Amino acid sequence: KECDWSSDVCSSDLARALREGGYNPVLHVPARQMLSAQMLEDYIAAAAAAAQINRVLVIAGDSTRSRGPYSTAQDLIETGVFGRHGVRIVDVAGHPEGNVGMSQDTLLRVLADKRDAARRVGLEMAILTQFSFDPKPIEQWLAWIHAEGIDVRSEEHTSELQSHSFISYA
Repeated sequence: KECDWSSDVCSSDLARALREGGYNPVLHVPARQMLSAQMLEDYIAAAAAAAQINRVLVIAGDSTRSRGPYSTAQDLIETGVFGRHGVRIVDVAGHPEGNVGMSQDTLLRVLADKRDAARRVGLEMAILTQFSFDPKPIEQWLAWIHAEGIDVRSEEHTSELQSHSFISYA
């Protein structure tokens, strides 16, 4: 069935199916796609009721313009909606290789602000990075942010692929 952002049915159905399959679903919540505070509340409430979600990935989203009142992941964290519905962990994006239009210092400040917002509303925060074939840049970035006082859990997604892996796959 087709899903769009005006309905939370598909996300909650998928979350339920994942939970029933033994997985811990992580709802993705793009700030700039939320049309209203009520839409955000309903979206989280539906997934919580369907699948007892306890973790969300909060992102600004790729759109350059907000469709509603939220522009950043921090805006969503500060609402307190997640904790009201049983969420304990909020994941935010990490950018070890940078993010278009933002300096590393700005990215560090934004991470610190998100961490502080999560703490204010009683949530644990974790940083997720993009997939990487080489863990070195991620390890260096993690060492840097930890040295700068970003003391939250970080989860990286790396892969050690060998050339025969592609041949075996083909």
